[in-house]
Amino acid sequence: MEPLPIQILLLTDRQPGASIVERAITDAISTSLTICHPTHLSALLESHAILGFNLICIEDSLAVDTVELLLDLKPRERRLWTIAVVPTLGNTTRIRDLFRYGAADVLLPEEVGRETLRDATVLGDRYAPPSMKGPAALLIREIVEHINGGFCTIGIDGTIGYCSTRLCEMLGCDAGYLEGRDFLSTIATLELERRGWNSVDAFPQHPFEVTLRRVDGSSLPALISCFPLNAGDDLPRAICIISDLSEIKSAQVQMQRSRRELQKKDALLGSLLKNIPQVAIAAFGVNGQIEVISDGAEHIFGRPTDELIGASFHELFEHLEQDATTVEMLAQISQRALAFSFLAPRPGDERLPCRAVMGPRLEEGVLTGFVGVCFDQKNERDLQERLIQHERLSAIGELVAGVAHDLNNPLAGIAGFCEILQSHHASGDKLQQYLSIISAQTDRCKHIVENLLSFVRPKAGEHDSVVDVNAMLDKIVELRSYHLNKYQIRLTKNYQEPLPQTTADYYRLQQVFYNLIHNAEQALRTRELPREIELATSFRDGRYQISVTDSGPGVPDRLKARIFDSFFSTKGPGKGTGLGLSIAAAVVTDHKGTIHVEDGPDGQGARFVVEFPQAGLGRDFGSSQVRRPAEALTGKRVLVIDDEPTIVSFFEEYLRSIGGAVDSADRVESAMRKLAQGSYDLVICELKLPDGSGLDLFARRSATEPNLSLRFMLSTGLIPDAATQAITDAHQIPILQKPFTLDELHAALAKLPL
Repeated sequence: MEPLPIQILLLTDRQPGASIVERAITDAISTSLTICHPTHLSALLESHAILGFNLICIEDSLAVDTVELLLDLKPRERRLWTIAVVPTLGNTTRIRDLFRYGAADVLLPEEVGRETLRDATVLGDRYAPPSMKGPAALLIREIVEHINGGFCTIGIDGTIGYCSTRLCEMLGCDAGYLEGRDFLSTIATLELERRGWNSVDAFPQHPFEVTLRRVDGSSLPALISCFPLNAGDDLPRAICIISDLSEIKSAQVQMQRSRRELQKKDALLGSLLKNIPQVAIAAFGVNGQIEVISDGAEHIFGRPTDELIGASFHELFEHLEQDATTVEMLAQISQRALAFSFLAPRPGDERLPCRAVMGPRLEEGVLTGFVGVCFDQKNERDLQERLIQHERLSAIGELVAGVAHDLNNPLAGIAGFCEILQSHHASGDKLQQYLSIISAQTDRCKHIVENLLSFVRPKAGEHDSVVDVNAMLDKIVELRSYHLNKYQIRLTKNYQEPLPQTTADYYRLQQVFYNLIHNAEQALRTRELPREIELATSFRDGRYQISVTDSGPGVPDRLKARIFDSFFSTKGPGKGTGLGLSIAAAVVTDHKGTIHVEDGPDGQGARFVVEFPQAGLGRDFGSSQVRRPAEALTGKRVLVIDDEPTIVSFFEEYLRSIGGAVDSADRVESAMRKLAQGSYDLVICELKLPDGSGLDLFARRSATEPNLSLRFMLSTGLIPDAATQAITDAHQIPILQKPFTLDELHAALAKLPL
């Protein structure tokens, strides 16, 4: 086609014929040249007359800044080919700004010539068909530039004719880059070819999605609406409107992601509703009736969840522990979240202690119901009870320790003087018999106190007594024979004979089986006849097994794990302390054994089973005598430090009888003065004194007398704690446990190099 006539607008403030640029344009091209003063530019813009020009030339030596003119023109948006003629190219910043704000080219005055001006009109206007020429077509283009999407025309040869600025922006190219290029190879992806749309004529008559190629190689999701035209060869073959779908696709991806997240949350919520045991999650309607409730509610309320749907707030929370009615509670919950305790109704008369947290369910500020969580508080309350029991046990421990100390002192005096008297009378003497009874009962009191102290502050027993288990059980049966006969209880023995002996703490082990037989006896007292207890012993693979079986009511499964806890009792108020089985468990554990309860034969009654390993044999209990240290103490000075006069009197009487010279003190300070004034061969010091402890005295005195530990011995009515035991072990200080026998005193003295 022949080139279109070129319509040129020159913006200059020079007089006609005075502008170098005007003369250069007039000499170069025979065309229509319009000269306009910059102040008249706004009128051209308002009337859209500016759209009738193919080329706008701005002389960059005017009073008005060329950049400001470019900002008013917005040449890129209006698709106006604009060149700036500058006096020099030396100011690179200036040149860059001119290009930045819309100049298509920047020329020197001498560069304005025929070829340059013709090249400057490379827009599609030069080859556009007649229907796209003129002011009306230019106005249409102005409208097209403002549609939401890209716009282009496709010629009969498949090349792109006119294209909007928005389409260039979408594809990442400069204005004019697309015009004259093949549409399919430049814009559309291979999707079109795979679908057989290898020409514009094959495009469907409805919008379709494609992925466009951008100039930088990236892709762009788009929607193409193609409208074929068949009006003649001089018209475009088709008009295409291309919409950017990237934001829509991003929104769809986000929506899918949100949908997946919602599905995950729904699945999680469903899992919470189904799989959290002992917790009920519920939604109530505004009328207080359950609409949705989790499977954990079956544990709380003892009813299937489908039966609970429709149940009322009043029905579930009737037994509130707060001083409020359920109606009042519901009114409070409608205002704010509220936590409260209640007793959950269960089948029968059972009530389960629970805790609930409920709050209002609001939609746009309007109350539409309630939501709540209920959880079983039984374990928490059991734990609180155990903590209370532990605190009670600690308090009792302090009390027992004090009582034991005060009781062991007089017991030590009784036991000591009894043994002194026994040594002065023949074995057949009547007084000797009475003294033996006193000694035996004193010894019994001693072991009772030791058991209490061991329960409060456990210690590893010395286990140096040879024990015949069968004989020990026979002794216990003999002690309980009166009560067994009184309550018509038949006791049978199923012993393994012979049963090997073992080394154990005889008195503590005896206390275990005494408690078990006594408990079995109490369980049978109110039962119908026959009432039976069976004792069975066996030995296998180095372990003893002793069982006590009764035909009583048995122990419920829910209580089997608790009956060995401190202060737990099934006997009712005033009928038991709840300490017997816990003490028994502690003793068995100390012997490296186990104790448990199970159902008796055929599920009737209860069987307590004790197992412990055989230990190496030591000395027989009370069978051997320790050599009296009479020779060792003859002529030796002994200092006895104790605030109990009876103990001091015993030591004075006995130690003097075997040749010792005894001095005494009742306080740490008085003892320190005596130790400073003279030398003693033996110091026997009470662990707990009114103004300090025996260890305090030892620490102060040993600083100036390093060998004091070789002749220092402690005595106490308490079980030493771990810190005390560590110090005495480190310095090899013997401890004499009150009340003590003469043999035990001799054994302690024998540990010192006197």
